[in-house]
Amino acid sequence: MTDRPDPARPTLDHASWSRHQYHRMILPGGVVAFAAPLWLHHQQPFLAPFDQQALPLMLAT
Repeated sequence: MTDRPDPARPTLDHASWSRHQYHRMILPGGVVAFAAPLWLHHQQPFLAPFDQQALPLMLAT
């Protein structure tokens, strides 16, 4: 599978391909944004109880 649109399959126009690339870049950033505080909290607890309870809600949102 290539990262570029295939001219033989015109299902992806330029706008949808750009949106696809955008989401491929955002997903890893979101994973890091949620994993880093959890990892740091595991090393040395610093999250307040409210923050710990709000993380699943933020993840679902």
